[in-house]
Amino acid sequence: MIPFTAEVLFSLYGRYNMAFGPVLAIGFALCLLALFMALRPFAGSGRAISAILAVFWIWIGAIFHFGYMAPLNWAAWIFGAFFIVQGLLLAWLGGARGRLSFHGEPGLRGTVGVILFAFALAYPAMDLLLGHRWPQLQFAGTLPAPTVAVTFALLLMTHGRAAIALAIIPLAWAVIDGAAAFFLGIWPDVVMAAGAVVAFALLLAGRQTSQLSPQPG
Repeated sequence: MIPFTAEVLFSLYGRYNMAFGPVLAIGFALCLLALFMALRPFAGSGRAISAILAVFWIWIGAIFHFGYMAPLNWAAWIFGAFFIVQGLLLAWLGGARGRLSFHGEPGLRGTVGVILFAFALAYPAMDLLLGHRWPQLQFAGTLPAPTVAVTFALLLMTHGRAAIALAIIPLAWAVIDGAAAFFLGIWPDVVMAAGAVVAFALLLAGRQTSQLSPQPG
């Protein structure tokens, strides 16, 4: 049983957004910056994008899950811990070790990545269309569902085997959140979960293709 209703959850979003209003704008701007760096990569851009994603995941785990969701749902302690682990993995693999390079390019993966990114940034508009009002809106970078979509969008623009490992926690969260959202009637989150599954499948397919490709002699 889900221990809250959609109305209660969006009310929680409202209290959270009111408490951290300026952070919402910073998070949104960092999303746009990450996309720009992925589409126009330069030396060190992979580390910078990884650092941005790491901040998002650690912030959401520590501030949103621990600080706001935990009193509503005990499972938020578990979710928050995994969000922080995901942030630390991004910081280590992508930031410190430089194992991720981001480069948006034509093709199915790149197209799905851009669509997922646009979907994530459109979350506030979708919430408005579904009858919610400020401050009860979801923003990428500071709330889980749109941030998961942004993460998958950027992982689809990566080159490197670390992307598969870094997609496991986001996929697990997307499936859990999507199932809960289905029963609560939060349809953007359901679509996000489906998009995450598609993105993960594309990451796996890309890895298999690279393994089967002949290596230069």
